[in-house]
Amino acid sequence: MSDTPFEIDALGRHVWQPLAPLARVSVERDGGHSWQGHAYIDHNRGTEPLTNAFHSWSWSRTFERDRTRIFYDTKPRRGAGLSLGLCFQGGRLSPLECDTQLQPYRNSAWQLPLEARSDNGTNARHIETWEDGPFYARNLIEHQIAGLNVKSVHEVVSLHRFDMTI
Repeated sequence: MSDTPFEIDALGRHVWQPLAPLARVSVERDGGHSWQGHAYIDHNRGTEPLTNAFHSWSWSRTFERDRTRIFYDTKPRRGAGLSLGLCFQGGRLSPLECDTQLQPYRNSAWQLPLEARSDNGTNARHIETWEDGPFYARNLIEHQIAGLNVKSVHEVVSLHRFDMTI
């Protein structure tokens, strides 16, 4: 568990917090259906709608045995964006010290530009689409972080599209 919140906008109106960045989950349902796997829990909170502060963001977290690495990149409506890289290992959350760049790897079916952090000069490889909508996409990707090939959950949200009137 992590008790460290992060302000993700310049005015301090929005906070993101990875609560359980590296966890396991076991689910048992009626009828004998069950599964186990990786789990991750975070939350956002704020004093205004997300659409007031952000144009979009890109977020990812790696699947690794004893650690997870988290990248959060915001594009605000005004001012400079936030680029955050974190590593959660041994119950501790610490800043990531690796040279990564936010790089495009494809467009979603709804033409959302998908970009994820990878080591400088490398691009992510799309493995599987988990969700694809007009303003939100979630994918499984493989990319290089600190010289290692890792798999990550990657999401992009366009709050500009979410806020568009028809």
